[in-house]
Amino acid sequence: MKKNIKDIKVNIPIPDFLPEDKREEFITLTEELIARNLLNELDRQAYNLLWFYYSMCLEAMGKIKELGLVQKDRHIVRKNPAIQILRDASSQFFKFASQFGLMPASRRNSLFLDLEIPSDYRRKLHFLNEEND
Repeated sequence: MKKNIKDIKVNIPIPDFLPEDKREEFITLTEELIARNLLNELDRQAYNLLWFYYSMCLEAMGKIKELGLVQKDRHIVRKNPAIQILRDASSQFFKFASQFGLMPASRRNSLFLDLEIPSDYRRKLHFLNEEND
């Protein structure tokens, strides 16, 4: 008996590192991605990394807000190290987010993949391929 995709239960637990105030957001997004068949248990590690980098971004933004963009170290003014952490973590976050269709460009590209090619256009493509053979 073939299982209906809606009958398949996907278990993606909330990562321990996730801040308490982001857990509801995790549940909501996870349920949405599962419903759209964009997430299953095989994706768990990559999905956890997405949330790990998101958490790092939030923490770095908090440090920047708390300490400012620059810090004075004795007589030297230095850039807050949290800026580099934010830059690196957000870069990684965006890479993982696009893999799960969470970025506008990745959603736009998936729409093109779902489009049906009209049969008359398919015939033209086939004709062009025959000419090149």
